[in-house]
Amino acid sequence: CIRDSINAEYMGDHPEAGAPHHARAVASGMCPKHEQAFSLYDTLCGQLVCPQCLAEHGAHHSHPYVAPSEAAAEGRAQLQTLAEVTTSRANELQVAELEVLGVMQATDMLYGNLGLSVSARFDALIQTLIDRRDAIQQEVSQHHKAASFSLAEHRNCLHIFQACLSSISERAHTAVSASDDLQPLLLKPDLTAALTAIDIQLADQPTPPPCAPELFLDPPNLEQLGVLSRASLSTTTATGAGLVDGVRVGDSVAFTITVRDMAGTPCDVGDGVLGCTVDGMAAEVAGQGSGLYTAAYTVPDLANAAVPHAVVVVTLCGVPIRGSPFRPAVLPPLNLNWLDTRGPVGGLRPIAGTRLVLAVSVSPHWDETQIFDMPPGLAWATAAEAAVELAHAPEEFAYFGKHGWVRCVWEGVEKRGFVAQDSVTTNVCLDAGHMLRSNGMMANLALARNGNWAGLICIHKCD
Repeated sequence: CIRDSINAEYMGDHPEAGAPHHARAVASGMCPKHEQAFSLYDTLCGQLVCPQCLAEHGAHHSHPYVAPSEAAAEGRAQLQTLAEVTTSRANELQVAELEVLGVMQATDMLYGNLGLSVSARFDALIQTLIDRRDAIQQEVSQHHKAASFSLAEHRNCLHIFQACLSSISERAHTAVSASDDLQPLLLKPDLTAALTAIDIQLADQPTPPPCAPELFLDPPNLEQLGVLSRASLSTTTATGAGLVDGVRVGDSVAFTITVRDMAGTPCDVGDGVLGCTVDGMAAEVAGQGSGLYTAAYTVPDLANAAVPHAVVVVTLCGVPIRGSPFRPAVLPPLNLNWLDTRGPVGGLRPIAGTRLVLAVSVSPHWDETQIFDMPPGLAWATAAEAAVELAHAPEEFAYFGKHGWVRCVWEGVEKRGFVAQDSVTTNVCLDAGHMLRSNGMMANLALARNGNWAGLICIHKCD
């Protein structure tokens, strides 16, 4: 049993270790063999012993030992470490469980929607085929009526001509059998004229319709009805900035969907075939032609989510394409509270002829440990990058007397030092009162550390 295993592992297999009276003796604090107090702890066997147990030749002879209090302290430390490790692992497993639960719920929803979509689309297909069947049947019925009426009229005409020909034939036979010669001579012109007239009327009769009229039973364009599509789930792809890690809360992002058929050829689809959702909300999808579609969405705020990833699902006829759902990591919204947007340029002064932008700070006190979010399209320039760009700058003051500044004073506060990303290590900054090209990054960083911080040196990102 478990108790026996513990006794065997931690108390040893000495004769007195597993005995019931030894357990009672441990509880009482006395060695059952030597009747002395347990004052030592055998670290090799992991047992409480008395000094005599270690002295005599036996199971504990010459074993290393410590005081029970020292062994207990070490045991507590080991248990504390074990508790911390297991708590951390339990938290990791809880996060993993929540992520798996989210995937399970998304899977249930997707397959549930797939079943409903398949049912709805087959119902629509069946209804479309029924409507087409009814239309064809009506067309056949109309053809039948028209053909029957035409054939009836043609039959009546033939019946009349047959009666006329029978009468002519009978009169001709009568003239042939007449005893005198006058009657044949008199009837011949009349009967010949009547026969000629009948031939002319027969020639003017329209050709009767065929017995099996050719019907053009081309099926309707079901793809344009959104019922069927030749687009392929395995070859249709989605790529773009809106599907990669690093999308930021509140930003409008987009990506491109290329719809292809089984052969990999781009193809357009009808309304309702292509769909896209972001965290369950429909995204805007616009066709560009030649199988290209653009999907756009606003990145949702996932601050309370266990895993900050957006769930982007791209479907054809309600079924996810290969790679869907996509899970781009979501970054928190930009924090630009440090940027002073007052003034005619909104706190951002571009330097002509360079990629540099001087960003003015709200506070004159620089927190050297703070990590600053940059305005969109900008990065925090290094001192080397700033020096290279300033070599191409015009020979003018950095900010002295510009954009509402009075000399180097803005809103009653003197602001002097613009710092680079590595100014702490390079010990240089840009003086707002110096010339851009000739002075450049030559000011000592102390200028920005004495309550005269002006802001950051930014640079436009390269494409």
